[in-house]
Amino acid sequence: MSGDQPAVAVELDHLVLATPTLSATVEDFHARTGVRPSPGGRHLGVGTRNYLVGLGAGHYLEIVGPDEERATDRPGVMPFGIDDLVAPRLATWSVRQADLDLATRAALSAGADLGPVRSMTRRANDGSVVQWRVAYPVPAPFDGVVPFVIDWGTSLHPASTELPEVSLVEVRGSHPQAAAVRRVLDALGVGLRLNQGPAGLEADLQTPRGLVTLR
Repeated sequence: MSGDQPAVAVELDHLVLATPTLSATVEDFHARTGVRPSPGGRHLGVGTRNYLVGLGAGHYLEIVGPDEERATDRPGVMPFGIDDLVAPRLATWSVRQADLDLATRAALSAGADLGPVRSMTRRANDGSVVQWRVAYPVPAPFDGVVPFVIDWGTSLHPASTELPEVSLVEVRGSHPQAAAVRRVLDALGVGLRLNQGPAGLEADLQTPRGLVTLR
């Protein structure tokens, strides 16, 4: 972090493990960790669905991929680069902030366009609809190492539901433009161990079967 006061105060919301084969990735996560992800729901009008795992402290992991039961519902390009994936990838992460306009302005002033603020919905397995607002551009700036920003409004936060849980030990990133990424993170008030190197994120999880690293 720089010595300057950050323009925005944000908090880690969730990690995004994107996959081209959702059911297979859910089974692989269960095999590696001993924890079975819980079905989240379908993203209406997007063509994806997700499974969730709690990470403790109000954070969670989202495993997201094509809705294999509703392939015809996809209106176009899926988020998180799912269309181009050949294997699961820790694609990006998100931070939450109620004032999305403030957050996007701060990021833009530091060199990252987080795109327009959009409203999204997900239909949960119990039939209820979860609504939120998000600033997530396609493609993601700095290869997803810069987080997108989300506001759940009055909806029940996913981590507040009864989720299977592992412990998040650390999130870290690397990028060939590490200094530029750091400027954006500082503007958002985000702490992240960041190295110069190939673009990517890693997350260490403490699980019933030991330490598991997602990347």
